[in-house]
Amino acid sequence: MIKKIRPDRLVKAVEVIDLTQLKQSGIRALIIDIDNTLTPHHKDVISDSKLEWLKQASAQGFLLLLLSNNRIGRTKVITENYGIQGYGFACKPFSSYYKKFLKSSGYLPKEVCCIGDQLLTDILGAKLNGMASIYVEPISPRDIIFSRFSRWLEKRLMTRKGY
Repeated sequence: MIKKIRPDRLVKAVEVIDLTQLKQSGIRALIIDIDNTLTPHHKDVISDSKLEWLKQASAQGFLLLLLSNNRIGRTKVITENYGIQGYGFACKPFSSYYKKFLKSSGYLPKEVCCIGDQLLTDILGAKLNGMASIYVEPISPRDIIFSRFSRWLEKRLMTRKGY
């Protein structure tokens, strides 16, 4: 189980991810979490630096999908405001949207990288679907109740495994 939640890389924030390096490694699409990855859990605005990174990713030809376990309405506001395809109430890590994305894009799992701030949802979802994964540090300490428990467990696992 531990291998299934071990990300391929750990970074401070989305905007420090080297898009050129991802492209050179064969990645063609990015599935990105919203809450505490692109925005704080309680805000609907993506910071300028993260938005610029998303624009660069799109300009470099990456297909983008925002995937959130948050409410459909909240996700819709963000995806419509920024013109990026996305789905809410995704039920990660067991979301059917991973397979739907692969089918609609025609990409292989090894061509997709999932980016998020939670091991038990974002990273595990990537690993269960054969995709690359990048863990980013959460933007804000503020979380919903489920995420608080998840973070407590993740912190214990990360400390034990020397992340």
